[in-house]
Amino acid sequence: MKTYNLSLITASILFATSSMANDKADENIEKIDVQGTYIEGYAANEVGGASRLDLSIIEIPQSVSVITSAQMQDFQLKDINSALDSATGVNVERIETDRTYYTARGFDITNFQIDGVGLPLTSGNNHADEDTAIYERIEVIRGANGLMTGVGNPSATINFIRKRPTLESQFSVNATVGSWNNKRIELDASAPLTDSVSARFVAVKQKKDSYLDRYQQDKSIAYAFIGADLSDNTYLSISHSFIDNDATGNNWGALPLYYTGGSATNYDVSTNTSADWSNWQVTKKQHRIRA
Repeated sequence: MKTYNLSLITASILFATSSMANDKADENIEKIDVQGTYIEGYAANEVGGASRLDLSIIEIPQSVSVITSAQMQDFQLKDINSALDSATGVNVERIETDRTYYTARGFDITNFQIDGVGLPLTSGNNHADEDTAIYERIEVIRGANGLMTGVGNPSATINFIRKRPTLESQFSVNATVGSWNNKRIELDASAPLTDSVSARFVAVKQKKDSYLDRYQQDKSIAYAFIGADLSDNTYLSISHSFIDNDATGNNWGALPLYYTGGSATNYDVSTNTSADWSNWQVTKKQHRIRA
C-alpha cells in the first residue's frame, strides 16, 4: 500500500498557487520610472568642511547642505543671514539691528570656517551685515564635526568658500535698486595673467535706509585673490579682503512690551529710540598666504 505525505502536497500546491498569483499581480502593477536632473548650478558633490578626505557628500556620515553661487544669485542672497535662512536646520536669530546669533539642533553655532580654516565669530554672534559677494558657496555640516575641525560642537559647522580665479576671463557688473533707498553695485572680474598665474577681484558698494527711523547702512567691500601654479603639485595663493560696514542709528536692546502700569505698549513699526549720533562701524581685514 502506498502512503502520501498530505502536508507536503498541500504546501506544494499553496506555494505554486502563491507564485502564480504573484506573477499575475506583477503583470497588473503599473510601473513608473522617474528620471530627473539637478538645476544647473544647484548640485554639489563634495564639501571641504565636512571631510578633508577624498569623499563625496553621499559618503560622509553627516547631514550636509551646500548653498551654491547659483542659489545666492537666483534668490538674491546678498548677506549670510539671508543665505543661512535658506539652509536646512539652521535658525538665524536677529537681535536688534546689527547682531545675529545662529543655532542648530538646539545649540549655538560657534564653529565658523573660511576655506576650511577655523574662524569663530566674536562672542558667538555676527556683528554687522556680512556680505556673500566674495564667497563661491557656503557649506553647512550639521552635528559634531570634531574629527576634522578640532573641538566638536553638537550644533553645526559653517564653512565659507571664497571665490577663486576662473580658467577663462570673465567680467560681470550687477546693480540693485530696492525699497528703503537701497542701492548696490557689485563688480566681479577674473582673468589669467600668465600661463601659470591668475587673479580675481570683487568690489561692492551699497547704501540703504531702513523701515526704522534714522537707521542707515553704508557698506564697502574689496577682495583680491592671486594664485600661481609653481609645479604640478604646488599651488601658491595670496589673498586679501577688506569689509567696512558703517551703520548709524543702530539699536542696542529692545523696546518694552508693557508700560509700568501693566498695559501693553503700542509703538509704531518705525520707532527707533537710538540717538542720531549712535553708530556701529565694523571693519574686517583678512590677509592670507597659502601653499
